[in-house]
Amino acid sequence: MELNEIKDLIKEAKESDATTMDISLKKLTSLPPEITELKNFTQLNIKSDENILLLGAGFSKNFGAPLANEMWYLIFNHKKIQAQPRIRELMLNNFDYELIYDAVLEGFVDNEGVLGKKCLPIEFRREEKEAMMEATNFAYKHIDDVFMQYVNYLEKNRHEKTKQKEVLTGVSQFISLFQQVYLQVVSSDGYSIYTSDGFPWIVRSDKSSFIFTLNQDLFFEKVYNQNLFFDKTFQKICCNPGIENEQESGLFNLPNEDKLRNNDIFSKENIFLIKLHGSYNWIGSNGKKSMVIGRHKEDKIKKEPLLNRYFETFKEVLSQGQRRLLIIGYGFGDDHINRVISNAVKNHELKVYILSSGSIQKLKEKLSENCEDFINIYNGISGYFPYTEILTGDSDLDKPIKEYFKSVFFDNDK
Repeated sequence: MELNEIKDLIKEAKESDATTMDISLKKLTSLPPEITELKNFTQLNIKSDENILLLGAGFSKNFGAPLANEMWYLIFNHKKIQAQPRIRELMLNNFDYELIYDAVLEGFVDNEGVLGKKCLPIEFRREEKEAMMEATNFAYKHIDDVFMQYVNYLEKNRHEKTKQKEVLTGVSQFISLFQQVYLQVVSSDGYSIYTSDGFPWIVRSDKSSFIFTLNQDLFFEKVYNQNLFFDKTFQKICCNPGIENEQESGLFNLPNEDKLRNNDIFSKENIFLIKLHGSYNWIGSNGKKSMVIGRHKEDKIKKEPLLNRYFETFKEVLSQGQRRLLIIGYGFGDDHINRVISNAVKNHELKVYILSSGSIQKLKEKLSENCEDFINIYNGISGYFPYTEILTGDSDLDKPIKEYFKSVFFDNDK
């Protein structure tokens, strides 16, 4: 809905002394000042966008975070790993760091005979497990350091135009398209309109917006929500709803089932970041690090009450009918995530959109395997965007491609 249409609705409401009005947020980022002329207004009904974000490792790569193959290097190069011959041998024959992590901590059946005879069950010693955990923690700490360096650089050069600032601003503007539950009333030249009490006119929706991520880094907590360089009208994202107890070390304790039972974790805010696989700085309800890595991820999720609540929310949101899911940086490597998307496509008319620098031909090769979930997902693709400028580009220079994306993804008639 364009601003001119909103102005026409406001004019009609004013002439009829209406007390309520329905609008759509699908393409609005602000409301015209004419809204303040509706003196009898008691309610503005806002229809929330049915648009959802799912983020994978490719999203954080824009800010220096490593992809999965680069995580392998960080772990393999660690001195504690180099001191463990069996782990070195295993890693030199398998380049999926998550499977290696899981194999070392949980044990595995050596079907290929990498460490000896084929098909023998392998269990690792305590010092080997500790080496694997320390090296993995180092890799995630490295990501954290990269993000903090990014923030420090921006702070140091906050008055200068830098590529880093351009990327962060582009991402913040992009994310704002999915968090339009607050609309600020602005004049035609872009200035805020204030009430007689000196407060900016803002309209708030009672709908929720969700950003789901498979990443376990702290980008949103430590970079995005710093809000140093964003337009001040952008709302902060509620990261990790349901978590409150922070330790002095910066770690967070997850609530147990009893604490979650009567807690509506989505009641206080409107925009939520949901970490489906846990986070680098979380301590589970069992007292151990809470990151879902390796095999049997869905089983691990079910054992942690908050992660189970998050996953059920993911399934519920995608299955509410005729939703649009934009996927950035996810390689479709998690069966439990693929099943949810596949089911929503098949049974609830979910439309899938993908923003990726890779070609759709390569994606087809992966998603055309003899697997019903992959086939459903591929057949559910309604848009594919191989333009990273949509996410990180300059607001002026890359405006045509950004507007093109919005015209396709936010098309009300699709």
